[in-house]
Amino acid sequence: WGEPGVTETIRHLAAFGSERIVTVPVSYPFDGLETLFDVPSATRAARVQDDVRVVHARAWGHTHAFADLLAATIRHAASDDAHRA
Repeated sequence: WGEPGVTETIRHLAAFGSERIVTVPVSYPFDGLETLFDVPSATRAARVQDDVRVVHARAWGHTHAFADLLAATIRHAASDDAHRA
């Protein structure tokens, strides 16, 4: 929940002409107050024009592909190869 927040980011993307905005709770593996209430509430607060569609992806839960990608990214960041770049 850093800055800019969800509301400001959605307004900014809409102002630059985005017609479809997807929010993705990558920091939250399971649905909770943040994914079920806070993000949709912040989206409504953006009050974008009717022609801008904002959709919410579900929390990734037990999706192995995402977990595998995340693990690979962490392994790479912790490896000696990442420190040479």
